[in-house]
Amino acid sequence: MAPGDISLTRVVTEVSAVYNYILHGDNPLSASLEGIPTIMALCGGGRLVDFRFFEFHKDLVARGVAVIRDNIGVLVFNDNLNAMMCQFEDDVSLSLIPRSRPAPELMAPFVAVTRTPTEDSRMAFIALPECHCHRPSSQDIMNHFKRTLGFEYCIERVEVERPRVGQAPKHGIIVFMSVELRDQAMFEETAVFFRISGHDIWVQLYMPLL
Repeated sequence: MAPGDISLTRVVTEVSAVYNYILHGDNPLSASLEGIPTIMALCGGGRLVDFRFFEFHKDLVARGVAVIRDNIGVLVFNDNLNAMMCQFEDDVSLSLIPRSRPAPELMAPFVAVTRTPTEDSRMAFIALPECHCHRPSSQDIMNHFKRTLGFEYCIERVEVERPRVGQAPKHGIIVFMSVELRDQAMFEETAVFFRISGHDIWVQLYMPLL
């Protein structure tokens, strides 16, 4: 960040608003934050990065945020552990204590306190084309995998968002029957374009943190 650049402040403000909406049910966004423009700019305007994505995938995103908060966050922002680490590093650098060992708390194994639901691990995101013409329906997507690609009964369900009046759906999910079938249907790729009903549909795996 350049001196005087307010981008960091904007990012924090936008992230805080999204976080509070997802985890605490606060009002979505004020007019000044609508469209999370700073986050969009930093992400290059990706297909899956906009506020409607967070609205549609609210529960899924909340679980992912909780994993980071309850596991990584408690380590990174633990003042006691940070103080112990600084003390240990000082002792080593100054050679005050021969063969000094870290405090037991620093040596304790990491144990995750949050586990990913089974469904999350066999899910993929869908990004629909940005046009107001006919778009592939949930049934069109299921038929493409079943009839065109030949993957019989690999999908449990497909869900597409119901947008506000005047908007077209942009996001959806595919829940596959199993992780193995998901990987086969995605040709062992993490993200794939599928041509469905004359449109390029972007499908990207959801890869849970834990």
